[in-house]
Order: sequence, then C-alpha cells, then structure tokens
Amino acid sequence: MEKKTPADRRTVYRIGLITKQFTGVLFLQLAREAKVNLDDPAVKYLPELRRVQGFDAVTSQVTLQSLATHRGGLLPEPSDLSTLRGPIDAWEDSTRAALAKTRIEVPPNADASYSNIGYGALGLALENATRTPFTDLVERKIVKPLGMTSTGFRPTPNMLAHLAKGYGLRDGAPSSAVSDAELIGAAAIRSPTAAFSPPSMTWPSSSPSRWATDRPASCRATCWRRTSTATTG
Repeated sequence: MEKKTPADRRTVYRIGLITKQFTGVLFLQLAREAKVNLDDPAVKYLPELRRVQGFDAVTSQVTLQSLATHRGGLLPEPSDLSTLRGPIDAWEDSTRAALAKTRIEVPPNADASYSNIGYGALGLALENATRTPFTDLVERKIVKPLGMTSTGFRPTPNMLAHLAKGYGLRDGAPSSAVSDAELIGAAAIRSPTAAFSPPSMTWPSSSPSRWATDRPASCRATCWRRTSTATTG
C-alpha cells in the first residue's frame, strides 16, 4: 500500500492454511516410503501430545491419519495464542508449548473438527519420525522437485523483493504489523498464488493467469502425482 505496487504473478504471499496441503502430501510420501504408517498412533512420534488435556483417555484413537483429516478431536487453536509467537527456527518449542494449552474438544475419528494445532502436531510428528527438520523435508521432497523457486518457509532475497505485506486495522488505521506466530505444519509457507491457481482463473488486472515461476510447467495437473505416487496408487 505504501508504495502503491500492484500485485502480479511474482508477488509472494504468506499462503496461510494452504501450507496444510504440503504437510498432507509429505505425510503420504512418508507413508509410501514406509517411514510411517497411516494408522500409527500419533503419540508414538510425538509424546508431547500427552500434554493435551483429555488426551490420556483417547491416546490409542488419535493416529497420524486422524490429525491429517482433522479427526484428532483437538481444539482449532490453543487456548493461549501467545504460545505460538516466536521465530520460525523455534517452531518446535512453540508447538510443544501450544499442546499444553490445548484440549480434546470432540471424540476422535467421529466428525471432522478443523484444527490448526492438529496439523502443527502432525508436522512435528513427521519431523520426529524421520529425524529430519520438517522444513527441510518439505523443501527437499516437494518444493525443489517441482522447481518452486519462490516458495519456502524462509524467504530468499528474491522472494523478499516480491513479498506482499498483510494489513489490518490498528487504532483505526491500516497497519502492516503482522504476528510473528509460525505454526509450521499448518500455515507458514510463503509462495506466489500463481503456484496454486488453475489456468482459467484471472488476476486482479483481468489478464489471463499464467504458469508462474513457481508453477512447474511440466507437471500442471499431475504435479502432486509426481511428488507423491501414494496419491495415485
């Protein structure tokens, strides 16, 4: 807003909850590789789930697949959102602290109940299962194979040059001050939206949408199949 710069196909955004798509694909990849099983108890890889209020009564019911399908029974967010604040490199500690401020809200595996903290827990469980940082797994197994050079958890200088700011109201005036909360498995990736929009969509300028730098031209509709054959059998 300050510079009156229009958004274009190179503009990089915090894509928020679309991050869950990356976490879900990574989960399927690791299951295909037999690094984890879909129905493994989540507590097997994330003992800190026992900090969740009411978890001991449902321990065996909450599987990795439960978390991935929003059927883990967890609250949407921890009761104390301040537990999520902190630098991206400290996200594991933030997630563990958030679990202690979370409770089981509905019976697991009954009805779906959307949960950001559930996906944060899933990301941390996958990290523990592979003994590899979650952010490294996503970038090595999804982002790099697809040539998504403007997508990642930590903005590169090129991404920063095209990074859009988010705005809200502070004291009645627009403000670009944003939270530093980073729930990695749920909402922390930054990417151009062109990486996700179908060819039929148009940009605000009404020009036809094109495959941006981050959209792998060679894969298009099959891009997820290329990164995770688990989705195609």
